Amino acid sequence: MAPHAAAGDGAAASSSVSANNALFLIGFGMFLTVAVLPALLAAVVKLLALLVMLVLLAAATNPSDHSFAAWVSSQENIRLKENPSVSQWFSAVVKTAMSIVRNESLVWQSYNVIVFTVVHVEAVNRYAFGCFGSWRWADSNGYLSDLCTAPWIVRFSRGGVASSIERYVDGGSHPHIAPRSINGSPTAARRRHHHGSTAPSSVPSALADVLDATGLRGVVNSARAPTPLDRSDRELRAQAIQFKIRKEWKDAAQYFLDAAAAALSTLSKTSYRLEAAWCILEDSDTYPNKKHQLIKLVEDVCEELSSSGFFDEASRAIAELALRLKRKFPNDCQREAFAKDIALLFVRAKNIAEAGGNTRSAVENGLRAAAVYVEAGLWALAEECFETAGDLQCANGNAILANEAFGNAVLCRIGQLDLVGAEEMMIKHAGLLDDSSGNPSDMDVLLASVLKAYGKWSPQILETACKRYDSTRRLAPWQRRCLDNLRDSMINSDLR
Repeated sequence: MAPHAAAGDGAAASSSVSANNALFLIGFGMFLTVAVLPALLAAVVKLLALLVMLVLLAAATNPSDHSFAAWVSSQENIRLKENPSVSQWFSAVVKTAMSIVRNESLVWQSYNVIVFTVVHVEAVNRYAFGCFGSWRWADSNGYLSDLCTAPWIVRFSRGGVASSIERYVDGGSHPHIAPRSINGSPTAARRRHHHGSTAPSSVPSALADVLDATGLRGVVNSARAPTPLDRSDRELRAQAIQFKIRKEWKDAAQYFLDAAAAALSTLSKTSYRLEAAWCILEDSDTYPNKKHQLIKLVEDVCEELSSSGFFDEASRAIAELALRLKRKFPNDCQREAFAKDIALLFVRAKNIAEAGGNTRSAVENGLRAAAVYVEAGLWALAEECFETAGDLQCANGNAILANEAFGNAVLCRIGQLDLVGAEEMMIKHAGLLDDSSGNPSDMDVLLASVLKAYGKWSPQILETACKRYDSTRRLAPWQRRCLDNLRDSMINSDLR
């Protein structure tokens, strides 16, 4: 019995110790909850608040694609700075030759991750990391390089957005000649004759790698002090872009002109000079006269392009001048004299395109000239432009578009209150058009109703015809003004 009693006492003592330990742990836990937990929670909340503020600040200052273009164009050499080996030296030579022939533009893929942005410059296979409003090359840090090449960044940004330095060179909504796109695209430049060759416009930056690899860089640099004419057109163009981004138009124009002097090909030269002209225009506060440097510069460019057989490029250049003047000085273009100047530029662009055999561009510029004339109420000049556009479309086999242009010409004659002449024009146009369907268009129905209203001297018939046309196709403001002239004449006077 004694051994059994001793065992029972030991078990009781063990259970008593366990109960005491449990009570101690419970008490200690309650003490921690009361004394430490509030301070710990406050620290966690402050840390989370700080992280949220940092995230919001990073998102607000996440650098844009425009800032990367400005940053990368200011870099002296965007290629990796490595100790050149024989294979790298040979690769640099090959890349130099390829760049001279292809004249590749600087393009990149941008991946926006809200709080930071990663940019991959494919031409040099380098990644740039942008955060808190600044940029740096990712290969300067191993962890940063691993982050930029992580697959989840591409997935998060849905493949990224392609961009290039050309996007910030053009700076307008209307396309114009750019040296890189012209040399890089086989269809961009339509030359009418084939003699002569286009020389490379500049020496690419890979040549610097060759000089570094062979040890000739110092010899070349010490031979003479650099001047604007010693620099390549790409370097001068990059400097011009910097001034253009900062809207320092005079300096940008001068550097573009220096780039034109350094370029070798005709298209590159004229492209840089056009860029200089647009910078001069941005710096102008008043409408330029015919002797202004801007007008003379664009005219010289168009003359050079036309004489070299680049009719499409010459036509686009003179048309872009008209569009930019119209957009820059909208109030001046409402005046008759300025409207004639703008329209004559479009007419000149039409004539150049027609000389180059580009009927579509000729019609487009002819209609642009007509639109300027009708805005100023110059109905006779607008009528001539519409009729010329109709003749071009008719000769090209576009009967529907020709009929529409002819109809607008008739409306311009109606705006001059010459209804007899308008009827004669309709008969002449009907003989020019070969409409096998025989179904009159909405414009034909409108014009017939207008002549009927004139014959019966009925403003009601005229108003009904306008409403019927508006139910299918909306009358343009200038078209309504033409018909309003006729209606007012019917109401206020007797022309019969």
